[in-house]
Amino acid sequence: MKLDRDFLPFYNKLIQWVGLTTEDNQAFDKFFAAVGVELIRDFEKMVTDRGLEGAAAYWNATLREEGAEFALTLGVESLDLLIQYCPSKIWLGPTACKAYCDHCPALYGPMFKRHGYNMQLHKKGDSTCLIKVTKSSS
Repeated sequence: MKLDRDFLPFYNKLIQWVGLTTEDNQAFDKFFAAVGVELIRDFEKMVTDRGLEGAAAYWNATLREEGAEFALTLGVESLDLLIQYCPSKIWLGPTACKAYCDHCPALYGPMFKRHGYNMQLHKKGDSTCLIKVTKSSS
């Protein structure tokens, strides 16, 4: 996997330009669900082939390339990703739109749902968050 940092300002500017806000969750989520199928094709293949182990492998590789500080905890039916330092937020600095972090659950959430998992984002600070992926109970 090769990191393309161009996606950072692209997401940021696109969110701003389209006027997507987390106050209008339905439009925000619909937008990223629609574009997400193409954007995360490799990620979804890893989840299809290896489940949460594939998700952990994908995030481990991409976050290392980005220079993130993170901890992954893989359980039998759960995955916790604690991002202690998010380079994306740092690279964007004050130009980061308010809803930038919300692209993660909007983009990855529907993919996990297709594979029987739920995903939640817990924001902890400017460049810190916790993503929890758990097996769906239904």
